Amino acid sequence: MRVFEAITNQAQAPSRFWLVFDIPAMPKERDPNRGPDEWQDAVDQRTLKQLNDISRGVLEGVKGISDSKEIVTGWWMVARNAVVSMDASKVIQVNDVEKIYYDDPDHLCQDGFRLLYRIWDKKPDETKKWDGMMQNLIQYFVSGLKNLPNGEGTYAASQLEYIGFRSKAEEHWHHRNSGVNDLQSAAHWIYNLATTGGKEWENKEIAERLTSEMVLSALTAALKHVGRIYQDESEWLVHSPEFHIPSGSSLLVGTSMKAAAAYQQWKTDPNSVEGAMSPLGMPMSLGYALERHDELMKSIDKYHLRDHYKIAFVDETRFGEVRDLVKARRSKARNQ
Repeated sequence: MRVFEAITNQAQAPSRFWLVFDIPAMPKERDPNRGPDEWQDAVDQRTLKQLNDISRGVLEGVKGISDSKEIVTGWWMVARNAVVSMDASKVIQVNDVEKIYYDDPDHLCQDGFRLLYRIWDKKPDETKKWDGMMQNLIQYFVSGLKNLPNGEGTYAASQLEYIGFRSKAEEHWHHRNSGVNDLQSAAHWIYNLATTGGKEWENKEIAERLTSEMVLSALTAALKHVGRIYQDESEWLVHSPEFHIPSGSSLLVGTSMKAAAAYQQWKTDPNSVEGAMSPLGMPMSLGYALERHDELMKSIDKYHLRDHYKIAFVDETRFGEVRDLVKARRSKARNQ
């Protein structure tokens, strides 16, 4: 297991981790007279595996978790109906995780900008084709040049834009053989490409007006800007093939609280709940909400999720209101 400063430093150590996922409805019974359906069989098998994994608290393919509950607002209720809140110390004991230090430009340059790929949700292209990461970074870098003191980087920035340096840097970038592993080596790569890049864009003025010191300063500013934009995600990368959710974690499930309150009575006598027989295909109807809640309860009960989690239901309507407020606050902070 990796050892990180945030684990030993109590001032930085998180108390909780948060992860958003979906609790799917159990596969519906099919009419045996309809014959085989290979596509539906495959979908049903994936659903059953997903439910079984959730019940065991072992999830495959988890790329990251967050130590900020506000990240929940970005993903919950977007094709996901549940969020699990976990004791951070227990998570660290059983999983291989790595904190992203958004305010450290050196850290963001490690391993060929590996962390920037994650922050921007890009995937390194092993065939040395366009993967989009470097184009993003150069956009921030050129802005950093323009904002250097006394306008010393303005002319070089305009020349880089003139030759289409964003696209050219993307074309020449390959994370595996770049030699980039820290801020200095990253600045060196950009400086060399900009000043001696190739015959297809010979521009002596760039070489004459752009210095390695300017590149270092502009790249530092660019990476700090990126860090400020994304720091509220507060993500920890998950390197374990399987992510283990500690037993006793809190599982918050979004639903209609009106449906949850009427559920037991509805199960006993659907006709006794006013509005329960309203058109079930209407998304705003109580009948529709009860059907959805019933699907959740079947999955929870069938797979004994209460054995592994402390389950609580959360009003999805109220959550939507809070989500909009948090998104507005985050957007304002990012644009400052």
